[in-house]
Amino acid sequence: MAITQNLIDQIKEKILQKISHTYLFQHIQKPVIDDERLLLILSILKEAKLSDKDIEKYTITTMLIQIALDTHELITNESQSKDLEKNRQLTVLAGDFYSGHYFQLLAEAEDIDMIKILAEAIKEINEQKIVLYQKAAANMEELVKSIGIVEHALVDKLIAAFQMEEWKNLSIFILLIKRLLKEKNTYNETGSSLVMDTFSSEKWKEKNKNEAPAELILGKCLEDACGHLQKAMNSMPVCINTLLLEKIQLLLNECQQQMYVEEG
Repeated sequence: MAITQNLIDQIKEKILQKISHTYLFQHIQKPVIDDERLLLILSILKEAKLSDKDIEKYTITTMLIQIALDTHELITNESQSKDLEKNRQLTVLAGDFYSGHYFQLLAEAEDIDMIKILAEAIKEINEQKIVLYQKAAANMEELVKSIGIVEHALVDKLIAAFQMEEWKNLSIFILLIKRLLKEKNTYNETGSSLVMDTFSSEKWKEKNKNEAPAELILGKCLEDACGHLQKAMNSMPVCINTLLLEKIQLLLNECQQQMYVEEG
């Protein structure tokens, strides 16, 4: 199985076929499938020397869980109109619907061990989401660790299951940078994001004795993560496929542009 854009598009199409639901898509936002995450998972599983069938199975199931988790993140507890309340309830059901396909796929394959492995990742992710939403991280190290677990736990479990530890540093910093850039872009567009609001909160300032603007704090996080990603690339003991290398370079370029804007 060669990793090409055509393969990624084929797997995305299979994922969409599994989660497609006419009524849901009429009322809620159609799920976005993260190309970079999908490519990363494919790259790791390909190096694990699995069969093409297993590579596809584990890629699809992991992405189904990610889509379910991302969908549940869209849910808000704010008071809403009747129409928006219907949308909220359908979003809850949609997340459950997507994750149900993950259980079904692995159960049909009688892959109970992988169900347990990925379920443990879901538990860890939800625990760290509570930390983030409650702004409970005591310092930058704890905050970045929580974000890293939220973004990387599913991939981390695959890495451990198939003994692909050489991919750990590279994958965690790819996903961490993607999340930090997303937080920054959301903040630029709306004036608010989970991580930026944490940096701006009185609780954070009191804990860290830090009056620096949230933009500068996030910029420092991005700079550090980019440095770690560069080191991880240079120390990889296996070849990284061309498509993934291109995506990583685009990610690093976007970081540089964002930091250049901040400095300007």
